[in-house]
Parts: sequence; structure tokens; C-alpha cells
Amino acid sequence: MRRNATYHFKGDKTVPLIRNNGNRKRVTVCLAITSDGRKLPPFLIFKKGSTPLNPYFKNVLVASNING
Repeated sequence: MRRNATYHFKGDKTVPLIRNNGNRKRVTVCLAITSDGRKLPPFLIFKKGSTPLNPYFKNVLVASNING
């Protein structure tokens, strides 16, 4: 998500802005740890129809949902 504020030094002449042209791509990330301290693999939920993750990520669970 874009921030509504920028962080720059006082007196800067230009401040670059990030524009997304109305495209809103978001993902829900679930991170969990078991009671004995083991980390479970991240679980990513995309909106149905979104492009799934690249195969560069290993040990990541990916799903899609109509509402994201």
C-alpha cells in the first residue's frame, strides 16, 4: 500500500512520488509459530485471478480467494 506521507530532508527541491494508476494488488500474509517455538512456513493469500508467486520462493504456501 502506498503511504500518505513522504520522508525527506527539509528544503529538498523535489520529492519523488509513487503512483499506481489505480491498480490495487494486495496480498494477505499469515505468519505463525508453534507453541514449542518452531516457525511454520508463510501462507500467502492472493485475490482469485492474480498471478501467483514466482517459483523463486521455496517453502511458501500459496492460495487464492475471491475476496483476497
